[in-house]
Order: sequence, then structure tokens, then C-alpha cells
Amino acid sequence: MTQVAWTEKLAEHPLFIPWEDPHTGVRSFVLRPVAGERQKAWYFTRPSVDADNAFLWFSIFRPHQTNVYPAAVPLQGDLEKVRLFPHWGQRGVFDPEDPRVVYFPVGDRILRQPVDGPAEEIFRLPKEILGGRHLFRLVTNPTLTADGKYFILDSRIGARWLISLVERETGAFHPLKWFGHEHHHAIASWHDPELFLINQGHWTDPMTGQKEQMDMRIWLMNTTLDRYEPLDPRLWFGRTAMACHEWWTHSGKVQYCDYKEGIFEHDPETGKGELLWSGEAIHGMSDPGNLYLVRDQGCYKWNEKTPCRVGFLNRQTGRTVNIVEAMPPQPVPWRDFRACHLDPHPHFSTDGSLVIYTTTALGEPSVAVCPLEELLRHTG
Repeated sequence: MTQVAWTEKLAEHPLFIPWEDPHTGVRSFVLRPVAGERQKAWYFTRPSVDADNAFLWFSIFRPHQTNVYPAAVPLQGDLEKVRLFPHWGQRGVFDPEDPRVVYFPVGDRILRQPVDGPAEEIFRLPKEILGGRHLFRLVTNPTLTADGKYFILDSRIGARWLISLVERETGAFHPLKWFGHEHHHAIASWHDPELFLINQGHWTDPMTGQKEQMDMRIWLMNTTLDRYEPLDPRLWFGRTAMACHEWWTHSGKVQYCDYKEGIFEHDPETGKGELLWSGEAIHGMSDPGNLYLVRDQGCYKWNEKTPCRVGFLNRQTGRTVNIVEAMPPQPVPWRDFRACHLDPHPHFSTDGSLVIYTTTALGEPSVAVCPLEELLRHTG
């Protein structure tokens, strides 16, 4: 499927509504409500459209509730046959060998879910690891090592955190390291099967209620346990930097958002970094070829006076355009908004031909897609 065909196909898709930003003229396609409920895009660190461009995966949640579950809308074939998975976790990761299979964390388990067919449990956290303690989280966002062999888990168990591996094919469990402070949002490298990001965060002691602050957000770790270090020791969160929300490029570099300064790129091997796109940046993502960037702005102060924006940078030409210049305020109470994580979270599809994000352009939250071809028309 070519990039040009996306605009034509989405314009004819019965479940998408064309929407043009009134300020910039960029055209997106907003997903209609498929189950009479609210919808949002998946988290930005991994694609939500598979390698075959067959399905767009997204999340559904009900008004006044924070329970979120996944769904898949077809982009080819029977376009109106939406798949709903109301019992699973809200985000998954694609099988590296079969893009129509997604793995979901559910409680203390990992399930293998074909887009059509029954789910299969492939892993359950051993009772001896739990030791009678409460499992707050099995994994923040499921991620697979570059060779597709292991899931990386960043579990919160009682008052401790465990980094571990699970073999995708056998379900064999390999604990790596216990921590006494928060580590979450593990993200496997695209190119190095041993290397991953394991990021620090603020946390609250479950027994005392004492709130603890992180010092540095972005950490590198590997599966052989001979590397555990901050990406850049100068990035002291809240003091020398506001570095947060990070992702791997396919060339092996780490890009991250500094809330105030913009999007940076850092080489974990040489230690060298550079600013790629200045200005506020909350979440971001690069395409597979590292030619383009997307970001959102204002989503932590999202109101009529401080609009939320979704932007695009063409690194080849240096030109930018906002996909959404001023997104309408979210129709969700702030507490529920944070619990539902209703940020735009813009990201690219697996092949880079689409930008996917959460929008309120039509009132209720939903998922929008913008063809890369449309963005190149504005920035070429």
C-alpha cells in the first residue's frame, strides 16, 4: 500500500471521518465510535498499526470509568468488522513473526491474542516471586527484545520493583534485578537484543504514603547485567533538565523530550547528543528512517487558554506544520483524564506511512490518523 493510497482509502473507509485542521489545513481521519464509547490511541513508544497495515489497534474506555480495553479496526478487507477485546489490558505488542498476533499483559499473566481466534496464556508470574505481596503492575508497556526472544518486564511488587525476562516461545521466566525505587516504561532497543531503557519515575511508598522524587529519568540497562547507567548524568530531572518520555531510533540512538527545551537525540555509545527540534515537547516519536518527528505540546495544561497541539517536523527540509493547532479541551474530568492517560501520544505506524494520535476534534475522545503523504505536502 503506497502512501498516496492512504488518503484515498481512508476517505472511503466507512469508519473514519475526514477532518481538516482549520488553522493549518492538514487533513486527518478520525475514527467513528465503534462501541458507543470513548477511544484513544495506544502509547507512543511502539507502533499501533502492524507491519502489514492490516489493523489499527487502539483503546476503548467508558465515561466516568477508568477501565480501558483494546480493539482493532481493519484497514484492509472487511472494513466494518471491528474486533473488541474487553477483558484484556489496554496496550499490547505485535508478534515479530505474525503481525496479526498481539501479546497483552493481563494481571499477572501474558496472553497471546490473534486478531481472530482465542487467546492463549503463555506466562503467569510465579507465586514464589509474589510472596504474598500485592502486584501493582506486571509491566508498564509490553516490549520485546530486538531478536524477538524475550519480553522485558518492569514489575512493581509490594514495595519493590523487579526487572525480568520472559521467553516469548516457552514462557520461561528469568528474574534479573530487584530495585528499592521506581523503575518503569522499559523499552527494548530496536537493534541491540541485550540493551533496553528502564526509566525512573516518582513513586509513593504503599505503606507510608511517603512520596519520593526521581533524580534522573532515563537509564540504560542490559540483559547481561553488566550495564546500568543514566543515559546522560547531566540530565538531573527538575534541576538541570526536564528530560522525560524517550524512545529508540532504529539506528540505535535514543531520542527524548525535554518538556521545556524540545526533542533531543543522544548516542548511548559515544555519549554525544544534540537538539533536533526546539520548543515544548511532552511526547514524541521518529519514523523508522529517522527522517521525521512528531510531538505533542500543552497536554499537561490542556484548556481553552493553553491549547494542546500535535506537530510534525520534516528533518529533510527543516519545515514544520501542526497536525492539530488547537485541540478542543478534553470532555473528561481532570482526575479521570489523568487516569485514562488521555494525551495525544502521536506516533508512527510500523512502516512510517501514518501518524496516529488521540484527538478531541469531534468532541469525544477518539483516534485519528494522518497520512505521511499529507504532511509532506505541507512541509516538502
